[in-house]
Amino acid sequence: MKLLLRFIQLKNVKIIFFHGIISCICASLDFLLFLIFHRYFLWTITYSYLISLVIVSVFAFLGHTFITFQVNRIYLKNFIYFLVQLGISGTLGLILLKFFLFCNIQLELSKAFQLCSTFIFNVFFGKLISFKNR
Repeated sequence: MKLLLRFIQLKNVKIIFFHGIISCICASLDFLLFLIFHRYFLWTITYSYLISLVIVSVFAFLGHTFITFQVNRIYLKNFIYFLVQLGISGTLGLILLKFFLFCNIQLELSKAFQLCSTFIFNVFFGKLISFKNR
């Protein structure tokens, strides 16, 4: 609880705002690419999910590095932490997406739930680990 209160201090409102903007743009792109890959290219859910995740992650990393967390330059250590974050978040997201679909929730709604669920994890992991000035 203390961690949550410390995270939501006034000085972090700007970070939360920009994280939300960048994340909404990336989530919208992820959602759109996922549906295009699955519905029009007829790729599997897993393949569509993974390819859209990789494409969007490039934009997310750059956006969060330079806009959200205002890190001066790309550090190898930050990138490695981001890859760890991507691996954890990506695995969690795929499990959640498949779970929601298993529960017979419509594809679009399942993807939206998955994106919202992984957003919370990504905010904390990104702020506390991936995008620190080192």
